[in-house]
Amino acid sequence: MTVGKSMEPGAQERRRLVVVDDHPVILEGICGVLNSHPDLEVCGKAATAREATELIKVLKPDVAVLDLSLEGAGGLDLIKSLLLVQPDLQILIFSMHEESLYAERALRAGARGYVMKREPPEKVVEGVRRIVGGEIFISERMVSRILKKFVGAGTEK
Repeated sequence: MTVGKSMEPGAQERRRLVVVDDHPVILEGICGVLNSHPDLEVCGKAATAREATELIKVLKPDVAVLDLSLEGAGGLDLIKSLLLVQPDLQILIFSMHEESLYAERALRAGARGYVMKREPPEKVVEGVRRIVGGEIFISERMVSRILKKFVGAGTEK
């Protein structure tokens, strides 16, 4: 594991990330993508919910990039438990599961964004940057779907 390095005056703040995925190729690949950006630093990686919880406790990262499907753990429950450990943790879900089925539930559980694994790697980078900037990050298709649901809830048929 690495720890953030001291920064030169005027340098952009590096965001510290923990990446959690139980597929080694995916885990190493996304860590490589994130570490290739000077403003992002993967300070820890985990393959299980238990490892993720321990890393979050010790490392206190800014962001957790989290797969929803981990062996022996429900992703939505893991979101909630990680936020109990570190309430200011920003969580970006990186999942193979269809966004239309899981994104809204993940956001309700406390995640700040959702990226499908079929998206280009730069979408994960964009998602991390947007959620640390205080935004919610989901696809335009999901934004439209949620807004339609919201607007429709206030009208009588």
